[in-house]
Amino acid sequence: MQAITTKYLGPSKTLGPHIRATTASGLSKTISVHDANDCYHVEAAKTLALTLGWYGKLAMGGLNGRGDKVFVFTAHGDLYTVG
Repeated sequence: MQAITTKYLGPSKTLGPHIRATTASGLSKTISVHDANDCYHVEAAKTLALTLGWYGKLAMGGLNGRGDKVFVFTAHGDLYTVG
């Protein structure tokens, strides 16, 4: 398994606001959202993990000053269960 990073992408001419979850290998999944709330980052990461057949517990951390998040599978910490 790889880490999953999430990034908030504001509205464009064709799409409303959305969050893209991406693995280190470049696989990604995008979900529509209302804002950059952390719960949407969690949902995007879980959606990508389920698409890839990854199950377990995710821990979330801040990635940079722009609000991007990183998720890793763990047995400890702030947990979000996938699957």
